[in-house]
Amino acid sequence: MAIVDDATISNEDLLLRILLEDWITSTEAETRPNSLAFLDSNFENSCFISNEQSFTELQRLFPGRPAAGVPVEVLRAKGFVVAASTSRMP
Repeated sequence: MAIVDDATISNEDLLLRILLEDWITSTEAETRPNSLAFLDSNFENSCFISNEQSFTELQRLFPGRPAAGVPVEVLRAKGFVVAASTSRMP
């Protein structure tokens, strides 16, 4: 079954991923998420759509952890499909 891009997710939306300690790459010039930061245990890209409710819940679940964001428009321009998961945050 092919995954279909979800047109209800706007290009202007921002997708968030909470960063664990080993998912961060730091140099003198910058701190950024490493490539594996956006993959889940199935090696699929896994993020949350940024909105007030999801951001508040992520802060509650992962206090003090930094988050990285990527605009949906950037992902689609690179050929990625953006689709909502049927699973929900606890």
